[in-house]
Amino acid sequence: MNNYEITAVLFDWDLTLARILGEVSPAERTAAVFNQGGILCTPGQMQQAMNVCKTEPHLAKSLGCAKKPQTRREIMQYYKQLLVQLGYHNISRAMLNTLYSAYGHLPTYLYEDALPLLDKLQQQGYRLGIISNHAISARATMERFVSSYIPPENIIISQEEDVHKPAKTIYKRAAARLRVHPAECVLIGDNLCVDAIGAVERGNFGMGLWLDRKGLGTTKQLPQGVARITTLQQVTNYLA
Repeated sequence: MNNYEITAVLFDWDLTLARILGEVSPAERTAAVFNQGGILCTPGQMQQAMNVCKTEPHLAKSLGCAKKPQTRREIMQYYKQLLVQLGYHNISRAMLNTLYSAYGHLPTYLYEDALPLLDKLQQQGYRLGIISNHAISARATMERFVSSYIPPENIIISQEEDVHKPAKTIYKRAAARLRVHPAECVLIGDNLCVDAIGAVERGNFGMGLWLDRKGLGTTKQLPQGVARITTLQQVTNYLA
């Protein structure tokens, strides 16, 4: 049982505090990434490529419960598979690096419940931070949106740290950056395995909150210290 009081609240970024391009499908979002990186394709073409890649057993096995590519290497490998399905064969590392960075340059919108929660938590004296598996290119956008609540040094970006969730190092590094014990931290994110469970079981965080915005639920029994919420408005219920 955690005998520490929660004093620090950390968030995932994408699909937790913010959403790239707003309410669009994964195929539309990925097609926009490729278009931004100079690879022209339609959402329909991207959906066809994604459908083929979903059946790749090696990819599914390597991702495990995370279900989506998390590390830079995994994401670039996935982009390479998509490029092959789109008809590209002379695929350079420079091309893949461009696509990886392109995601951070797309239009970004905060969820309506993000700023009200950040404001409330700041007034209540919590230390606030972000842990994001993202490219360095996303930092400017994050700082522009939330710098009034989260100082730049408390924004932990995987490419800058050269470590990704759910590796225990990134959680512990984030707690140290906020100058708190890991058991005083809660991480909120849309990926049950990577954010909520990873923070508790690998980072020794006091709590992990899975933000299930789509209300999908799970048949998995959640570990101790992990809970499911459907909006950010529910976060304060777990901090009382």
